[in-house]
Amino acid sequence: MAATGKFKDSLAGRKAQVHLVPVLPEELAAFGVRNLRDRLHRGGLPPALLAPERDSDFFAEWIDSFYARDIQELFRVEKRQPFIKLFELALAENAAMVDVTRWAREVGISRQTTVRYLDALETTHALTVIRPFNNGGRQEIVEPRRCANHKVL
Repeated sequence: MAATGKFKDSLAGRKAQVHLVPVLPEELAAFGVRNLRDRLHRGGLPPALLAPERDSDFFAEWIDSFYARDIQELFRVEKRQPFIKLFELALAENAAMVDVTRWAREVGISRQTTVRYLDALETTHALTVIRPFNNGGRQEIVEPRRCANHKVL
């Protein structure tokens, strides 16, 4: 389900769908960014990368706008603070295996609400959930593998 499906009236003939992505690693030099770590520290959106120094107000303004326009209005999420806390937790644990029950406990919301918030974040392309793949049966990931260069595989 796309976020556009949440609008009450049809936008047929009045909209064009454009998918904007953060700056790609191969584009970093054009934005004066030295390495991927600096890109992750400043955020991947062009205005943040073009600013002469890291602007914490930019991120706060972006997150407020994202919540107000995309989340609260389209998904009827009433409790801002738990939603933002979950979003920040997901960003902080980027590329880690998700333990929805632990995240719910850390944020102070139910597991069902956590899943609903994660669905909203995925629908708006704020994050991408990569689910494990197997050929069927009852196989599952039991524990993450650790290696020297990466936190979790």
